[in-house]
Amino acid sequence: MSSLIILVFLLQFAGVSGERVFLYFRPGQDATLPCDRVSPEETQCSHISWYHQSDQTKAVFEGNQGKVCQTSARAARLRLVTGCSLIINNITAEDVGRYGCLSENTADDDSYVFLSVLTISSSAADADAQTDDRITLTCSLLRYLQVPLCPENSLQWVNETGAVLSGEGVGYELNGKKGCGSSLTVTRQSGQNRRHTCRFVERGSVKIDAEYTAVFTGTDGSLSYVMLALRIAGLILMMVATVAAVMIIRDRRNKKQLEDSNVHTGTISAANTVTTSNAASTEIYENVNPSAAPMLN
Repeated sequence: MSSLIILVFLLQFAGVSGERVFLYFRPGQDATLPCDRVSPEETQCSHISWYHQSDQTKAVFEGNQGKVCQTSARAARLRLVTGCSLIINNITAEDVGRYGCLSENTADDDSYVFLSVLTISSSAADADAQTDDRITLTCSLLRYLQVPLCPENSLQWVNETGAVLSGEGVGYELNGKKGCGSSLTVTRQSGQNRRHTCRFVERGSVKIDAEYTAVFTGTDGSLSYVMLALRIAGLILMMVATVAAVMIIRDRRNKKQLEDSNVHTGTISAANTVTTSNAASTEIYENVNPSAAPMLN
């Protein structure tokens, strides 16, 4: 145990020497880190140790004597396989850094693996930008501090057709690069969701890329005016239909009242006619039969 502590102390101040391998991953992928101190067919790894440095002042052993160190915070995601390679499952940003493979059987310098992670995120993750007409995408290459910064034009944005984006164009605006980060503002285009890719290019070769599809859930500006006009037209039609229905109901009610009034007037006229006829009949009867008339004292 004391030898491990001394070794960690020495590693904190050791420069980068020996063979170096640069690997690039996206979050969630599985990484295989090779150890160049043994042959790829080696199965006896009791003399091999792995350590990890996330910055210039901290070194943590991940594997010792061919076994994963259970004291490691990532022990559940680590394992050693044939060739003494170190497997890291479900890569995260915390796995970025320099990994050293050392052998107790040789005096050779350690072999190093530099692990970098490319991430891409959207402003919609922090706010409800999906309902807006603009989304800002941020691409970052996370890498070990001692590794030089990303060269100019090494981070590129590519559209669905494979064309490299630059400056400002239809539906996008490149906000420039800062260190190993670059951002791109995407605007809605006819309500369609567009896929954009960020890639890291080194010496003309694409080392890693990540895709993001900007999803807009609202309606774009042009469609909003059309929808507003349709809604207004529908409201007007509903109002016209309502007024027409009210007028029809009122007209029918007036007609019914008029018909009821005519029937009532006709009934009264008929009753008056019968009364007059009865009175006339009585008068004629009295004239014809005077004896039937009442006698006066």
